[in-house]
Amino acid sequence: MLIVSTTGYIIACIGPFLSNYSNNDASIMQNILHRNTDGIRNWLNEDDVIVVDRGFRDCVNAMEDLGLNVVFPPFLNGRKQFTTTAANQSRFVTKVRWVVEAANGRIKQFKFLANTVANSSLPHLEQYLSIVCSIINRYRPPIKTSSIQDTVIADQMISLRNQKKNFEAAYGRSNGHVMMDKVVEPVFSSSLTSRINKTPPPTNILIPCSYSSIVHSSSTTLSRPT
Repeated sequence: MLIVSTTGYIIACIGPFLSNYSNNDASIMQNILHRNTDGIRNWLNEDDVIVVDRGFRDCVNAMEDLGLNVVFPPFLNGRKQFTTTAANQSRFVTKVRWVVEAANGRIKQFKFLANTVANSSLPHLEQYLSIVCSIINRYRPPIKTSSIQDTVIADQMISLRNQKKNFEAAYGRSNGHVMMDKVVEPVFSSSLTSRINKTPPPTNILIPCSYSSIVHSSSTTLSRPT
């Protein structure tokens, strides 16, 4: 599990962990929080926002018990399709946590970690990964830095949320069908939008993803794989 900032700076790497049914994303995260691995709870503050992948759903309560606000993509829950609100909530999550995939892509550019690792190397794998992460931090530029464009993007997302269902009016009813709003309405989750543009940014953001990575940020203009 990696801990990186929203700029792509790699703060720490934790693991490796055995790949079996008992070591899923949620159980690994619970173990890290319980043991305070690498002092993670020392730089977490109450009301920090945790943006997690669906694989972390079983540890949401553990994070909320620490006073953290947890945001994650919605589930279908038996439905065949997301509603507009649910689909756009998922997009909001992706908008924040894409940097995780970019950071892990940098690690995979090293041939040793891009291929199957020999069993003889496993005892030293964490050290090898730490060396690679140090090289990336020293010689690679930030993946993302804050800019005035962040506010522009947030405003555009809010604008799309407030647009009328022009597609439905023009096409759905003219063909004798009532188009479903979950297909045509470009709406974004109001709860996430308020965190992006209407309130000050949280002190820290953790963004775990399904590949067991975490993004941590000391500041961000918007509301954490191998």
